[in-house]
Amino acid sequence: MTKVPAINDNSIRDYAYNFLDRGAYQQGMNVYEKISTLYPDNGNLLCDMAVEYYIIGDIQKAITIAKKCYTMPNLDTITYSNAFFLFSVAEQHDEAIACIQIWSGMLKNKTAILYKGLYEMLSGQATAKNTLNEYVQTELQSSAEKDFAIFLLNNDLQINADKLDTIYSFGLTDAFSMLLYHHFFNSYPDAFLPGYSYAESLTYNKRYTEATQIFSKINIAAVSGHDLDEYHFYYAWALHQTGDYEAANIHWLEAAKSNIPYIQGGANYFLGKYYYNKSDFVNARKYFLNGANAISESKYSSYCSDFLSILK
Repeated sequence: MTKVPAINDNSIRDYAYNFLDRGAYQQGMNVYEKISTLYPDNGNLLCDMAVEYYIIGDIQKAITIAKKCYTMPNLDTITYSNAFFLFSVAEQHDEAIACIQIWSGMLKNKTAILYKGLYEMLSGQATAKNTLNEYVQTELQSSAEKDFAIFLLNNDLQINADKLDTIYSFGLTDAFSMLLYHHFFNSYPDAFLPGYSYAESLTYNKRYTEATQIFSKINIAAVSGHDLDEYHFYYAWALHQTGDYEAANIHWLEAAKSNIPYIQGGANYFLGKYYYNKSDFVNARKYFLNGANAISESKYSSYCSDFLSILK
């Protein structure tokens, strides 16, 4: 009988990785699930599996697994970092803080103080400024996060509602920017950019139901051009992912008017796919044709062309 290799050799996990690398997600996750039954106490393996569930769009399953593993013994820095990211983008702050405190201690940096300060901002604690100042004074390593903290302190923890793209320009990961977008959405509930930035971040991180709730609250009365096109596109995508296809179509129709090729082509593709699945091939062909003839080539215009070849 062939001896099963040790899990710490990463040899068994390679089977799952090989499936995932080839796009065979279900087979890859099946391998992960099987391995997790063989090694239920291996927290590093469980966190790997949680990350893969996040990547394929099941953030609830990812968080459920991450909660099982982050308190297990003998976890490595990658696991703590990945668990922190998952908890942070899911806004499970207690667990995120626990993970980043251990990770920061292992790497001897002060990033946990930064996250604590940003969380204090979000939760309205008066200690936020002192905590962020402590981070800047004690963190010796240069980083985008430190540069941003200095910027934030220099501006008394304020960013104008129409200048939130400053957060993006610093190159912060979603683990930190999610907190900030949520904070400024709370601070400027009637402004477009804070709400849109938070809803878009929720969408990117597969929290589609929550994203639709924020999108529905955004004031678009004074919005036009590309901002409005992107609002309709990502609102439609979030609705589509929740299975509310009819509501999504309202926003796909608006997005289809865009002169941004990716948005125009994508909106027509999803409209065409909706009617194709309804066996309404007349309308399906109309939207696929619009998408295939989009202003310039995108993956969605290629998808539309593929469907048109089927409908011939």
